Amino acid sequence: MGQGYSLTTLSAGSAGIDAPELSDLVYEKALGDARFMKAIRAKHRDGLVVAKVVMKPYSSLKFASYIESILRERRILMSIPNALGYHRTFETSSNGYLVRQYVYSSIYDRLSTRPFLEDIEKKWLTFQLLCAVRDCHAKELYHGDIKTENVLVTSWSWLYLTDFSSSFKPTYLPEDNPADFSFFFDISGRRTCYLAPERFLASGEQGSDQGVTWAMDIFSVGCVIAELFLETPIFSLSQLFKYRTKEYDPVQIHLNRIEDVDIREMVTHMIKLEPESRYSADEYLNFWRQKAFPDYFYSFLHQYMHLITDPSSGLNPITSADANLGESDERIDRVYYDFDKISYLLGWPNQQDSTGAHSLVEFKGTNQLFPLHLDLPDRPGAISYRKAPHSNDGALIFLTIVTSAFRSTARSTARVRACELLLAFSERITDEAKMDRVLPYLMSLLHDTSDICRVAALRSLTQLVRVCLSVYFLQ
Repeated sequence: MGQGYSLTTLSAGSAGIDAPELSDLVYEKALGDARFMKAIRAKHRDGLVVAKVVMKPYSSLKFASYIESILRERRILMSIPNALGYHRTFETSSNGYLVRQYVYSSIYDRLSTRPFLEDIEKKWLTFQLLCAVRDCHAKELYHGDIKTENVLVTSWSWLYLTDFSSSFKPTYLPEDNPADFSFFFDISGRRTCYLAPERFLASGEQGSDQGVTWAMDIFSVGCVIAELFLETPIFSLSQLFKYRTKEYDPVQIHLNRIEDVDIREMVTHMIKLEPESRYSADEYLNFWRQKAFPDYFYSFLHQYMHLITDPSSGLNPITSADANLGESDERIDRVYYDFDKISYLLGWPNQQDSTGAHSLVEFKGTNQLFPLHLDLPDRPGAISYRKAPHSNDGALIFLTIVTSAFRSTARSTARVRACELLLAFSERITDEAKMDRVLPYLMSLLHDTSDICRVAALRSLTQLVRVCLSVYFLQ
């Protein structure tokens, strides 16, 4: 889709989605101003989609070989939890089209969106990205353009690697012609570069015929992880050229600012200049287990989150834009009924055996309304009054599941159960997270049309504030 033709003859500027094959899509707006492929957000009866369009420089050009490769990718990606392929691909006499599901945020967008990501969430996204790359490489599928814009994140922090491009974007680029990089890879115009240094060839140098390799993808993954933790890119195009000649050291300039030593060491190893010095994604996951990543990521959390995320796992209908079929309610109910298993697998002590907990009954003059008891299956107990942790753990990830489904529930019972879960998970998060992640949702529920929801919100809100004040006085 563009290789071998003059850059001035291939343009996406006037492309649209007026093809008969896309009659079920309604144009909404253009996404970005890329020159190679024009991205359009459109409405479908089941939700939003992204349609990518490339214009043919002449009508006799055929995209059959590219379409065959993309269809092969789609078949492979259907079995990979953290990957999102193209749902449709076809060509007309004048254009080529790619259509996939629209996800609101990429990692690049999420970094600047409140509430800002905590370290445990960044590690969770890093773990999922490595899982996606591991699963793709195991099936000999390579991405070719991994960057923060191509890593999508849902509101409950499930990650999708998307926009695979190794089948139609060039593997090697000339070092002395940055126009090729700008045309194919710099769609955001930020001039950041995630491509491995071995993909740039000096004048007269010939690249390998094997195409994109796993080591090239690993270098790009390291750049994405670095930007995720630093919130700034570590390479521009000019800096990558200097890195090739060892005139630029990203470790001293950027990576030393990553506070987590294990993450810093892992990223440093990923961006090694020599491709043979890098590990595979599976080796990074195994070597940094219980170092950069907690053990429950591997043994429990990833499988559980996939079960919650994938609507086909329960063979239930998918909620469309015009109906609420209770997906959010089922998600909250699942966490509610599994709370005892979740707390056990995350390593939380039993409520009755937890140390450092205090009851408000100990205070003279306290009325009999406190402490409130949580209404959770197989996990009864009063709210504990312990000093808030200095950092967040897996509780914050499960809290995100509940809050992401909170406002789109169909039943009032689900919202009441969500209030119980918000209080339960609040015991394990920092005070800042309580204010940013819990309080706004409880406040919004005070205006609910259901009386029982307003009562539950007021009860939970009062208890949340009471816990914070009690811990403060107990210190």
